[in-house]
Amino acid sequence: METLAGITLYEPDVHRLLENIVLFASIVFWCLLFAINYFTKPEFLWSIPTGLAIIYANIMLQLTILGKRTYMTKILWSILIGIVFLIVADVSMGYNGWAFNYGLPSAIVIWDVALLVLMLFINRESWQSYIIDELTALVGCGVMMLLILFKVITVPQYALGVGVFTVLIFLGTVIIGDRKAHAELK
Repeated sequence: METLAGITLYEPDVHRLLENIVLFASIVFWCLLFAINYFTKPEFLWSIPTGLAIIYANIMLQLTILGKRTYMTKILWSILIGIVFLIVADVSMGYNGWAFNYGLPSAIVIWDVALLVLMLFINRESWQSYIIDELTALVGCGVMMLLILFKVITVPQYALGVGVFTVLIFLGTVIIGDRKAHAELK
């Protein structure tokens, strides 16, 4: 077993200790940033998005590195939490709409590319098993179309392109996957 300063690594107690140290350091760092922001330029709260990034990094540490979930679950939760943080950051900086116009479609592209990588390189033997995950991406595209309809997304070209890309991936999987894909859908 590897050791670091006399501590055996890869033990649950060591992981928990390191996680707590990182969390504490993050809180101290965010408080420092907030104080600097308050005393230098309080009219522009840049410390809020910075703090969100720190929180996001802590969640990702917990979710992806220390968590015992599947690839797809880790990726999906990372993307969903990222979208929420982008929206909060956009709102905290005066809401310019970039979280919905560019952040949400980019998150769906990341999901699509992750699915393609997993299907083509990681789990090639049963790549049709990702059809349910592709349906999740299609639901995300449906949400984007509703946001276009209600004029929350004001620059629809990117979102529409992402929607077409997602539909093509789904159709390709269903058509190329043939019987296995149809069985998975059922």
